[in-house]
Amino acid sequence: MISSKDLIATMNVEVFHERCDCFGQLKIAELGAYMLRLAGLHADILNVGIDKLQAHQMTWVLTKFMLNITELPQKNQKISFKTWVRAINKFGTERCFAVYDDTGKVLATACSNWVVLDVETRRPKFLSAILDSEITTAKADIEIPVVGKLNFQACDLSLSDTLKVKNSDIDINTHLYSMKYLEYVLNLFPISEFSKAKHITMNFLAEVHLGEEVKIYSATSGNVASFEMQTSESEKSVFRASVEL
Repeated sequence: MISSKDLIATMNVEVFHERCDCFGQLKIAELGAYMLRLAGLHADILNVGIDKLQAHQMTWVLTKFMLNITELPQKNQKISFKTWVRAINKFGTERCFAVYDDTGKVLATACSNWVVLDVETRRPKFLSAILDSEITTAKADIEIPVVGKLNFQACDLSLSDTLKVKNSDIDINTHLYSMKYLEYVLNLFPISEFSKAKHITMNFLAEVHLGEEVKIYSATSGNVASFEMQTSESEKSVFRASVEL
């Protein structure tokens, strides 16, 4: 169920067991997936949803995402997600999220950056190309930092895994789904730390498609792990992430 008031959209959900890890907590990638789902629903309300964009040979793509977790929701818990557009630039938007339990306690927050992509050229398009009217930004009673840029290089990291993108990994844009990148990274942690992440920053640098092989490089310093993903064939950097436990 989604409701919208004062440009802030809300979605209430119950955490079912099939979305949980072996500890009975909502998987971190599933937490992010709920946020992306609400973002899509809110974009529809704002008349800039993916169906409208695809009718003009365009789509939304996620370029940066930062997730801050205070407490993961538990199996059968009722929680609510909120999202709002905080800022607009010529190519896209900055969108924020917050997750609450049924007492109003904040469980997690996130900030994301999105751009409009031309599906033919795979290049950014001006946001104004699809606007019938201006998108109005919103303010919420919660402070959420902006997403930072990750600058480390794969040469400073060690090879941790090699994967091939499979059918179930791609999304409606025919490229690797955003939260699959996160799954790939979190699967490199031991099971005891799989759901321990408190701060996650992700930079999506380029698209990855079905059948491509990728290599994941990583390094750990204290309680922070750094990751870079490259395509095996071209050695092109496509993704960077920082995960703090």
